[in-house]
Amino acid sequence: MKKLIPILFLAIIFISFASANLGAVAQDQCMNIRVLANCTAVNLTEVNNKDTDFVINGEMSNTGGQTFNYTFCNTSTLGTYTYSWDNECVDCSVSSCGNSFEVTHDGNILNVERAILYLGLITILIFLFLLVVMNIHKLPSEDTYNEEGILLGVNNLKYLRSVFWSVGWGLLLGIMYITSSISIAYLPTTLFGEFFFMIFKVMFALTLPMFVVYFLYLFARIWRDREVKRMLERGVEFKATP
Repeated sequence: MKKLIPILFLAIIFISFASANLGAVAQDQCMNIRVLANCTAVNLTEVNNKDTDFVINGEMSNTGGQTFNYTFCNTSTLGTYTYSWDNECVDCSVSSCGNSFEVTHDGNILNVERAILYLGLITILIFLFLLVVMNIHKLPSEDTYNEEGILLGVNNLKYLRSVFWSVGWGLLLGIMYITSSISIAYLPTTLFGEFFFMIFKVMFALTLPMFVVYFLYLFARIWRDREVKRMLERGVEFKATP
């Protein structure tokens, strides 16, 4: 986990910072492909992504002045789209007649500031998770006994272990959810995002039954400790079981 998360974010940063001249559009939303040309007419020839070549050969509409537009709606695939156009007044063999735009999950392109924010958030969550998990063993797990194994008193600090485990589980849920959301939103393939989201869904589905069972177990232990305290106050001795 500690090695996979940084590798994932490095992949997100390098892939998402690729040039997309027209910006980004959300998946399955229409993109207004714009061309600036001092021409009377411009034809959009084709649009390409990593999976498909869309042959258009359609005239772009003049929206005023030297701006031509074509509304393209086949954006179900995430990633970079390139398009080519041709016209009578520009020789595309000697001048670039193409451009590109990005299709992302939410229509945003990952920039440096956002990447640092997300990476910082994940780093903080991972640090807190490790801090909690690594310090659970420092808390007592049993009551206090003397050298002869006689119970001296009920140690309520042992219940903090349950609190720490619950906090750690919640932090891990947050890490899985944020990682899957960022991966789906900014990576050109949803493979990583779907993998982490599958883990999140399994963990989330287990959360309620696990906490119900553990709460009942904890309630039974607390009730037992109350009875033990009363008996200790009456002078009853308890010896640790081997």
